[in-house]
Amino acid sequence: MPPFHDVAVFWLNVFGVVGAVVALLLNWRAHAERASFEMIDRLYALCHTLEADLMKEWYLAHLFCIGDGEYSIVKSKIQVQVARESARFPELLIKEKLFAIQIFLIYEQVYYQWGKSSPLFHRGRRRFLGEILAYFHGRLFCNPRLVAILQSDQTGLSLHLEPATRAFIERRMARIGVPRKPDPDGPFIPTSGTNESDNSA
Repeated sequence: MPPFHDVAVFWLNVFGVVGAVVALLLNWRAHAERASFEMIDRLYALCHTLEADLMKEWYLAHLFCIGDGEYSIVKSKIQVQVARESARFPELLIKEKLFAIQIFLIYEQVYYQWGKSSPLFHRGRRRFLGEILAYFHGRLFCNPRLVAILQSDQTGLSLHLEPATRAFIERRMARIGVPRKPDPDGPFIPTSGTNESDNSA
């Protein structure tokens, strides 16, 4: 039988190793939770930035509408207000595209973080990001103008999207199967059926 001193040292070493492992796991968990909170805060900050932009550039509000009814109402109001400023339409179309790109880039950031979140170690974070992706696929990407802009760029290049992101959007939207009606004109092109609508997206 080993001396008491050796047994005590052995168990002290075992408890020390177990304690170190537990401390490392708790530290890792705290870091993962802090990283999740910071990521969530940054995502909401991006959304607040978009909303602040819309407050200044109110004529882009149609891009944030969910549902055909709301979209049609907001688009009509914008058309009434900017109808006498047709000389500004090229500028407004460029701003519209840039704002749409911001929306798609936020989506891509969420998609990238979702893909890098482990289903085993980051379940809460991955579930939250999955819910945000579902918001885009099932609600915001039903916006008729965003549908047209997305359809006008099959590769994602002009929207600054990576090919994997563009393909993922298509797969998810096809799987959800929500009817999406594109608006190729938007509020900044007369709806008289001119060829200008071909370049609107």
